[in-house]
Amino acid sequence: MRVLNYSVNAGLGVIFPAKTFIIEGESDLYIISPGPLNEEMIKELRKSNKTINFISPNNFHNMYLSYAKDLFPNANFFGPKRSMKVSEVDLKPLNELKQSELKQIQIKGHKTLSETCFYNINTKELILTDLIFNMRHKMNFMSKTAFIMAGTYHRIGTSRLVKLGINNKEQFKQSLIELSKLDTTSIYLNHGSKLTPDEFKQHIDQLIL
Repeated sequence: MRVLNYSVNAGLGVIFPAKTFIIEGESDLYIISPGPLNEEMIKELRKSNKTINFISPNNFHNMYLSYAKDLFPNANFFGPKRSMKVSEVDLKPLNELKQSELKQIQIKGHKTLSETCFYNINTKELILTDLIFNMRHKMNFMSKTAFIMAGTYHRIGTSRLVKLGINNKEQFKQSLIELSKLDTTSIYLNHGSKLTPDEFKQHIDQLIL
């Protein structure tokens, strides 16, 4: 798996570190949470004879979908309805993404987020988007203030906004239990450093309680 780092300006001076994940399958390329691509990567993707799939993993990671569509008009695009509405890119539902390399785990009980997590069956790597943060980098004042308020400053944490948005606690809990049962080697977070399986399980156990 390849990881490309970029930053997102959320407004009012709040900067999010973010990542694009590129997974190469036998006949497909999966680009999860697409962000800006450098010229080298664009050339590499254009030379590939594999099917390119751009994936918006939740309702909020849609900023670069129209950009990707302009670059790769013949690629496949998947994501939730809100991402399609905001980006104005025609997205297929994620359950129509047919593949054997990636297992999808939908976080149920949270309609606002509508997040799908991705588990690479071959490498046992798990990708999460906004469910958990682990941002320990140096931040400007506004970013630091925002993440302190969200409960995610320099720690492994789930944002208070995510917790407040849970609309079905039992469904949400069952989704977390499904994640915790996966045999993982590394847990990659879109916002922050990756987690070890032990760190991940400990945080999931705290969320479930």
